[in-house]
Amino acid sequence: MIFSEKTYQFMYAALQEAEKALDYNEVPIGAIVVKDEKMIGKGFNQVEKLKDATAHAEMIALTAAANHLNNWRLEDCSIYVTLEPCIMCTGAYWHPGSAIYTLQLLIQSLVLAAVYITLPRMLNLTIS
Repeated sequence: MIFSEKTYQFMYAALQEAEKALDYNEVPIGAIVVKDEKMIGKGFNQVEKLKDATAHAEMIALTAAANHLNNWRLEDCSIYVTLEPCIMCTGAYWHPGSAIYTLQLLIQSLVLAAVYITLPRMLNLTIS
């Protein structure tokens, strides 16, 4: 394995969130926030559902994690995202006092997995 089993589990959870977005006809992106190897926040794109341009998966996951910790400073946390983040979401990760970071290598290596899962469903295709 290239990454730890926990890393794969967390990325798989992010992919499951991305599938939820697809159920709502959203861009299929999911995010999970982790602290001490426990998921403390999760989210999927809900821009259309909530009619909110800021309702990106990462923002929803970050908000859920902040609520869980009762603190907007998400120190010693990691975020697993199924696609590279936009400028808004990247800015939220790097807010002063936060130690949130994206696992860029993992994101890039698993983008194809996300596409393989979601694209056929979006196009109503069956892969055998």
